[in-house]
Amino acid sequence: MCRLNKLCCFVLLALLSVPGGLFANSYKESIKKLHDQALVCNNILLSVDEKNKALKYQIRTQKAWHDPVFDVGYINMPLTEPYLGNSPMSGVEFRLSQKFPFFGKTNARAEVARAKFQVGKRQLEEKRNSILAQISSTYVSLVLNQQLKEITGEHLTALGQFRRSVESGYRVGKGKQFQVFRLITLQEQLEDDLLQFDADEQELLEKLTGEINCSDRRVINIAKTIPVVEPGKASEVPPSNPTLEVIKSQKIVELKSVDKFKRERLPDITPYVAYRIRRAVPNRDNGSDFISAGVSIPLTFFWNDTKYGSQVRAAKSNAKALEYAFKSELEKTSRELSRQHIRWRRNFQKAKTYEEALIPSARQTLDSALAAYGVGKTDFTDVYLAELELLNFERHAVKARANAAKAQIETNALQGVYSQKNQVNGDET
Repeated sequence: MCRLNKLCCFVLLALLSVPGGLFANSYKESIKKLHDQALVCNNILLSVDEKNKALKYQIRTQKAWHDPVFDVGYINMPLTEPYLGNSPMSGVEFRLSQKFPFFGKTNARAEVARAKFQVGKRQLEEKRNSILAQISSTYVSLVLNQQLKEITGEHLTALGQFRRSVESGYRVGKGKQFQVFRLITLQEQLEDDLLQFDADEQELLEKLTGEINCSDRRVINIAKTIPVVEPGKASEVPPSNPTLEVIKSQKIVELKSVDKFKRERLPDITPYVAYRIRRAVPNRDNGSDFISAGVSIPLTFFWNDTKYGSQVRAAKSNAKALEYAFKSELEKTSRELSRQHIRWRRNFQKAKTYEEALIPSARQTLDSALAAYGVGKTDFTDVYLAELELLNFERHAVKARANAAKAQIETNALQGVYSQKNQVNGDET
């Protein structure tokens, strides 16, 4: 019986000492593959990109003039005698006119269109930053779920060995029935946890596939470890924050619109030339052809302030509103950066404490309890509690590491790390 207990203790310790990172897939490599896939075929990003291309095409259209206008008609036709030659002034007239926009109008329109294109670019970067951060965070949850599953499986296997030892002792009168029942209950609980981890894995895989949002579904490799580095000093909001960049570019649109509407109130000039073909009227007119030229100018001052003045004031108000929105978002982002930095640092310290101090201590406690139980110097309760403590410590450690990684991802997203294609390399550290 003593030898059997010692063997079970050895097996239990061996199973609980397997390093979690053994045979691990590369976390950074997996993240990079997911990012690259999303950048190539994510339907949301492709949609925003196409809309942005449409904005780019609008820049050239704003520089275009109006098409020339060609008119042809029978001029000064007598109502009672609608025939050519019955009136000295009647004739077929050909008229060509061209509206010329006032100096600077087309450039002002093009500047507004160009500013809207820049808004589209910033929005694409913002959406890319958000999607890649979501992918990274979900992948961390997937790896965490896998780690919890492996930890639970290892403890479940070890508990099976320990249960057989207790049952052997019970059969020879050296154990108690309630001890077997407690182990059975714990095993059933861990088995249910494994079923939940399997369900959570499928759910997270579907969520991750939805965030990648590609028609081409690929196999997702799940890494065994999550690399996390210690955070440095809390950083200020960088100028590359994509949301702030969107607001700044929207403000530029409104300021450009102010200049555009000021120029729109200036009248366009439409010169024209006309040529009238006439027929001679006997004893009245020799039928010489006429040519005429002129210019038309709209009298914009009648509704100038109502139409364009109101648009100028509206654009100025929108620019002021965006200025307040920028200040609000800047303050919000600054506070969020500080919060994520606190979360990152605390969970990093927590993971380090568990991995370097608490888990080795708990494993040593379980080692001593198992050794003492094998020679009859301690009871079942000490081993049972030591086992539960090690299980909880190992779970807390991987959860703290995952939370630190998620805080790091959020920090990177707030700093706009994922917003540029050439900055997306899967390196979360």
